[in-house]
Amino acid sequence: MEDIMAMVLVFIIVVFIILMPIVDYLFRFRCPACGSRRGRKSASGRWDGVNDQGQRRGGAFSYMECRHCLAHWKKYRGTWDPVDDDEWKQRT
Repeated sequence: MEDIMAMVLVFIIVVFIILMPIVDYLFRFRCPACGSRRGRKSASGRWDGVNDQGQRRGGAFSYMECRHCLAHWKKYRGTWDPVDDDEWKQRT
């Protein structure tokens, strides 16, 4: 019984080691400008506020830098938008 459990544990570890890089590659940031997957997260967080109509709103944001083309991006509400140098320096 212990041999079977040890084999199952080794199998799970091997599968995890094989699948981890694949999953990482599939879900990694892709630069909208050059298509590279060499991004680096500089800042992220959650915010809470009030919109123009006075309704409470919230969300999450991420700031990324592409290591290939050095472009700066901000993700908010599921879309990547370019970030100018002033905002990049202020937020990261």
